[in-house]
Amino acid sequence: MTKFLGAGLLSLLVFGASAQINTPYSRYGMGEILNARNTVSKGMGGIATTFFDSLTRSVNFINPASYSKTNQVTFDVGFEYESRNLKVPGTIDSYNSNNLGFNYLAIAMPLMRTKNTNKTYWGLTFGLKPYSKIGYKVTQGANQPGIDSLNTLYNGDGGLFQAFVGSGIRYKNFAIGANFGAMFGQQNFSTIRSVVSVTDYYINSEHRVNTGLSGIFTDIGAQYDLKVGKKSTLHLAGNVKLANTLNGSRDSRKGTILYNTLGDHDTLDVAENITGVKGKVELPVSYSIGAMYEMSYKFLIGVEYERTEWAKYSNYGLKDNVANSQYFRFGGQVLPMGGKSFFNNMVYRLGFYTGKDYYVTTQGQVPVWAVSVGFGIPIRKYVQYLEQNSFINTSFEFGTRGNNTFPASENFFKINLGLTLTDNWFKKRKFY
Repeated sequence: MTKFLGAGLLSLLVFGASAQINTPYSRYGMGEILNARNTVSKGMGGIATTFFDSLTRSVNFINPASYSKTNQVTFDVGFEYESRNLKVPGTIDSYNSNNLGFNYLAIAMPLMRTKNTNKTYWGLTFGLKPYSKIGYKVTQGANQPGIDSLNTLYNGDGGLFQAFVGSGIRYKNFAIGANFGAMFGQQNFSTIRSVVSVTDYYINSEHRVNTGLSGIFTDIGAQYDLKVGKKSTLHLAGNVKLANTLNGSRDSRKGTILYNTLGDHDTLDVAENITGVKGKVELPVSYSIGAMYEMSYKFLIGVEYERTEWAKYSNYGLKDNVANSQYFRFGGQVLPMGGKSFFNNMVYRLGFYTGKDYYVTTQGQVPVWAVSVGFGIPIRKYVQYLEQNSFINTSFEFGTRGNNTFPASENFFKINLGLTLTDNWFKKRKFY
């Protein structure tokens, strides 16, 4: 892995703004595992296990136990802009890439309410979110005996999505829930070798591997609310993403190519073409626990620990340069509500996370940290008797992966935008 990152990064190709990420780390494991949380959560360092958004009503699809508090039909959608700056330690080389993409879509609704308080104790949610992305284009040059040089171009793209449906039910202060869904996507890798010689002509070779993946997954979560004061509550929670298996169908091709005038390449000859090779990808169990203190809906602060057992990962029976990842998250939010001022009715958030990513180099496991701020901006005045409100949620995140002791160091800046709309479609109205 160090050879790929180190030598290849000296001539990394980044083509400005693109529809995908561009990081050589995504060559390994399942690629870039995305922090597919809602925008509210991302503004607080990603804490989600214990969280239910009682203010802006955004959907917390990380812990399905939170669905049990869904009082209105809620439409929640998010997008993310990401800018990366990759540096090669010991050189002045620096490379930039940009990406704008879909982050999540979730629709939540109440199923059953209590008769005396008319509060939801059973809710349903369904949605779609990205799970991982692959995006890199790296070229590596090397001198070979008898020729001038050998250039190798590594290229990868693809990723996986999760479509899910989940339900959460509550009894008094305890709630439990589960998500069930399908994972699907594609992983595409290619290696092109070009021989550069001043005396002879060589034809370029290409090895391409495309794998389609699909399978099912299950998440289970629980939350418990403990009253610690007249207006204060301590939320305790846990979440488990069960290990699952993806079924793969892999096509591989080896042959020769010729670059055309459009900058693409055409196939000249195919030496080997294998299609439909079946295999399994084993994804590991992941779990998180957390605690959050909330005071009268106006203030909350929380902490969370998350771990994924990536050492148990395998792809078609093969291990990779990955290890168990872990993250510590801290964050909170405050709602001033000091008057009629627009800014006093906004929600303010702050967060931080640190840990170890699942990539491993000869220097060790890659560290990562980030800080975030977020805002909840009301776009419709809250009407109490209708229990309707709408918010635009934003978050800004800055962080670093790796450092000067690793083959590559990445600085990243992310802007998230989420829209949360609520309405009462199934609530019975009483007239007096």
